[in-house]
Amino acid sequence: MKPTYNFRNMPSLVLLVLLIAMCAVSCIVPINTGTVPLTRQKDNLLYSSNSLNMPILQKKGSGLLNVLGSFGNSGSTLNGAEVQGAIATGKNIGIQVNGFYAGRKNQEAIHNNNAGYIDAAVGYFHGLKDGFSMEVYGGIGTGTTSNYHYTGYSKIRNTKFFLQPSIGYSSKNGKFKAATGFRFSENKFLIKEQIFDINAEPFTANEFRLLSMHPNQFFVEPSALLRYGWKDFQFQFQYSGLIQTGGWNYNMGKSRWTLGCSIPF
Repeated sequence: MKPTYNFRNMPSLVLLVLLIAMCAVSCIVPINTGTVPLTRQKDNLLYSSNSLNMPILQKKGSGLLNVLGSFGNSGSTLNGAEVQGAIATGKNIGIQVNGFYAGRKNQEAIHNNNAGYIDAAVGYFHGLKDGFSMEVYGGIGTGTTSNYHYTGYSKIRNTKFFLQPSIGYSSKNGKFKAATGFRFSENKFLIKEQIFDINAEPFTANEFRLLSMHPNQFFVEPSALLRYGWKDFQFQFQYSGLIQTGGWNYNMGKSRWTLGCSIPF
């Protein structure tokens, strides 16, 4: 006797199979539940700058070494450390080398957002009256900023050419020093990696799109510092800012405070 089939139950069976399949797929492939909050998108910085090195050199053979903690006054700035060095190689000629590393851990990510940067410069210094002096440095620097997004990862490289004039003051006994200056820099940005959901992170996607279209950016970075202590060891406090020109307002670290020690020699 041949078996009989009840085709009236087929639609229910097909629906059941489809529901099971959809459930299995949803357990494997995450479904985009919407846009990542703007505050989380802004955790992904395009650039984070180091502070200015204003050594206030006095004569040939003089120099200094700075070891500094580097902090931001807002959530848009990464915290870390800086090392700065400078030496007068001639009567009025100085050189400097600077390194910077900072990072931040997001609650949703297992890795840190981080930025690293190094630069070198050569310059001219000249003593003025009553303990004042002036310095002008020109140099080049490079670094990267890496972001662990809510939906992926990105990495941006920056190359900088800069000119840095400053005015410094040193007391007669050398225990107190102060300086203020500006760094004028031409920056070229290159997006090395961009692996994140542009639909879930529209703010960040738009910033990356604009940066890829306009990779050259000119910055003005004002700074002021105070040093106080002994002749051979001083504490240093410094503020450095970042002003974007040309009508741009990218999501970058706009201000930086540093606190640490300066060892003159």
